[in-house]
Amino acid sequence: MQAQVQYENQNATVPLFVIEGRRPSLIGRDWMMKIQFNWNTVKQTSTQGRLEALFERYSSIFSNKLDTMKNYTATLELEQSAKPKFYRPRPVPFAIKNNIELELDSLEAAGILKKVTHSKWASPIVAVPKKEGKIRECGDYKVTINPVLNVNKYPLPRSKDLFATLSGGQRFSKIDLSQAYQQLNLDQESRELLTINTHKGLYQYTRLLFGVASAPAIFQQAMDTILSGVPGTVCYIHDILVTGRDTEEHLSNLEEVFRRLANEGVTVKNSQIESLPVTARQIARATSKDVVLLQVAEFTMKGWPKTVPQELKPYYNRRHELSMQGGCLLWGMRVIVPPSYQKLILEELHSDHPGNRSPQHCLASFLLNYRTTAHAVTGVPPAELFLKRCLKTRLDLVKPDVATAVANQQSSQKKHHDRHSRKREFSAGDLVMVKVFKDNHFHWVPGTVIECYGLVSFLVQVNGGGSLRRCHIDQIRRREEVQENVTRTEDKGAESTTKGKVANGKQNNMEESEEARVESELKIIPSSGATCNDENNSTTNDDMVGRRYPTRVCRPSDKYF
Repeated sequence: MQAQVQYENQNATVPLFVIEGRRPSLIGRDWMMKIQFNWNTVKQTSTQGRLEALFERYSSIFSNKLDTMKNYTATLELEQSAKPKFYRPRPVPFAIKNNIELELDSLEAAGILKKVTHSKWASPIVAVPKKEGKIRECGDYKVTINPVLNVNKYPLPRSKDLFATLSGGQRFSKIDLSQAYQQLNLDQESRELLTINTHKGLYQYTRLLFGVASAPAIFQQAMDTILSGVPGTVCYIHDILVTGRDTEEHLSNLEEVFRRLANEGVTVKNSQIESLPVTARQIARATSKDVVLLQVAEFTMKGWPKTVPQELKPYYNRRHELSMQGGCLLWGMRVIVPPSYQKLILEELHSDHPGNRSPQHCLASFLLNYRTTAHAVTGVPPAELFLKRCLKTRLDLVKPDVATAVANQQSSQKKHHDRHSRKREFSAGDLVMVKVFKDNHFHWVPGTVIECYGLVSFLVQVNGGGSLRRCHIDQIRRREEVQENVTRTEDKGAESTTKGKVANGKQNNMEESEEARVESELKIIPSSGATCNDENNSTTNDDMVGRRYPTRVCRPSDKYF
């Protein structure tokens, strides 16, 4: 079909082909001949713009209003011998009493709590401070229902399984569900079990709550069902990790996660969607793709010219301080960050600003920064003086790690070697061949393992009832292995002998023909007064003809005493 295309100030009629399936769009040469594209803008892809489009499309899951899952309800089951327990409210510190009342009112307004006048079950509350400075109210159910609760046996994912699913990913996103357990409704029979007793009276939870022994398994089962089949996605209770081998696959997986969460009515924290720390491998990859840094790296490795373009002047002035390590450019001990990652690094540096975090988090960040920064007097971080090592931070992932690279290379070499190696194990009674040394040579003799002294030491009887030898595992082989090696060696020897005989035959024939040619060309001239048949004359034909090769005269060396 013919399509009318408008690009900037250009209009053209070009052919357009639509095919079945989900494939990338391609611009053909017929389009390029009629339209002049601005490649500086066409080649740039904005990941931030696509993320903002995803957030706008699925804005319902980022709502501040706490919603509930549509198709899932939690049920708590008690043992048949369980008896109701009713506990009085615990005293509340005056410093947090106002915050607790505000939290109770907000939960009641959201429909999470329901005020009741009587109940057979009642648990005291526990006030847990959150990093945002608020209070999370949980019931102390370890004294009431947890001991008599039939806990759901659904397994939580192991860390090895999570890492196996995320392997191969290059882009990562973390999603934190807002008040995760409270998005799951409770059935009518289970609500009375979660009644709490406060200084304001009895309240009954209508949704699942932190502190219940079955809550993690119930919520994990619901989330696994919602996210089942999404590639590159793992969920551990209320934390979701999404990955992809490239930006396109990562955003595709992220969009599918948002779509499923929106269909089930699950809400997430907008402020908690973040990328994982930048690593040295990403810095090295971005350095190799940056035109300026690629030239700087090449000049650093091969030498700088006398004159450089203007954009390389800052690096030229510091050329004696630049080095390469693991594909990353270093200025002294500092990593040169490519422009594509500078914004993320700056956000990481500014994340601990006092205005961005709670006082508790600011204090912890200040102490970590203080203990990992070189002291003005000693020149060494306090943590290194105390622990004899430096504490790792998120920014340390930007620096290339030589020790890790060496360990990975050694592991790779060992894996390659182990593919062709055989595991050697011997037990008493095994028929083996023993390596016996004599006159700087060794040969294999048959033997039988009598006793094992350990993993590498054995007592072997050689020559069918002969002497006993204590041998190392490197001096023992199974008989079939040695016989196989001997057969292979004999075959190679026979083949080389046959080839040698053929070669020697050819060489002898060539020598004989050469000698015949020389004899025919040379004339034997006898010396005067002598004949060839003279018995007193000891001159031979070789002497008269002359030696073809020089004769070496051997004489004793001169010795000085």
